[in-house]
Amino acid sequence: MVLDRIEKLGLYLGADKMEKLRPVLSRLNENSEEGKYEVDGDNIFIKVLSYDTKAELAECRTEAHNAYIDIQVTLAGVEGIGVFERSALTPCDDYNEQKDVIHYTVTGAAMIADLCVAPGYFALLYPHEAHRPKETIDPKRTHIKKFVIKIKL
Repeated sequence: MVLDRIEKLGLYLGADKMEKLRPVLSRLNENSEEGKYEVDGDNIFIKVLSYDTKAELAECRTEAHNAYIDIQVTLAGVEGIGVFERSALTPCDDYNEQKDVIHYTVTGAAMIADLCVAPGYFALLYPHEAHRPKETIDPKRTHIKKFVIKIKL
């Protein structure tokens, strides 16, 4: 797990991936259309989405991925993301290979980090780190717009 400023993303991804990402990243902003943005086929792509965060943690689903690293970047608003060691959690559904997602129950599990992802920052999450996005940080700014960079392992 990494939390850092977006301009430092290249420190974690390397020049080859950044060269492919840079043209798309330079166009993304809070007015970008929601949807999938192709970067390098199924090796690297970006999803732009927006939603309201949840004040009740029980309403936030904890998830993990097997095939991709998630890089979550907030464009507008602010989002909390709880991070858990995946091996300490109990799955609550089967792994969906098509969507590359499995959901977990966190009852009694110790959180290893509680991130606050504001505009200009990113959270990089590896497959061994389950994460619970959509947490409300600021009750006055519950609507967020973000993008998620998916990097195939």
